[in-house]
Amino acid sequence: GGGELNFGYATLKAAAKEGYVFYRWTEEGKVLSTAESFNYLLYKPTTIMAEYVPATYALSIGYNENLGNVSGAANGTYEYGTEMTLRAVPNSGYTFAGWKIDGVEQESTDATLSLVIKKATSIEALFEKTIINLLMGDVNSNERVSVTDISITVSYIMNENPLNFVFVKGD
Repeated sequence: GGGELNFGYATLKAAAKEGYVFYRWTEEGKVLSTAESFNYLLYKPTTIMAEYVPATYALSIGYNENLGNVSGAANGTYEYGTEMTLRAVPNSGYTFAGWKIDGVEQESTDATLSLVIKKATSIEALFEKTIINLLMGDVNSNERVSVTDISITVSYIMNENPLNFVFVKGD
């Protein structure tokens, strides 16, 4: 705000807008106070400035390094309004399962997460073991199970996920 005051004591109060915090009061470059509210003796015409700085908030990003990683940002402090895009990248044999933001599991399982910092935020990337379920049978639909069907199935497993397959014996 601003305005004119009569000579004498005046109580000055700072009110930060969203995304900012009060920093200090100055008069002609000289620091008068770092308190949001203070009494000032006005004895001459002058200009007193309330200075503000962007608010900063902590960002915590968690994930199990054995299962995958997250790129796009790191644990730290960010200014209000900072925009970022996180990307979860699973390690071999794992898939991305979702995000938790401030402990709440999100509905989306998109590995890319865009966010704007507006408060202290905790993010967790969730990964899980990749499971391939295949039924051995008439894979090529020629109405009989043959060595060709088994070959096609094994070839699929080896090409899609060579280090993560399990054969389960059926009845």
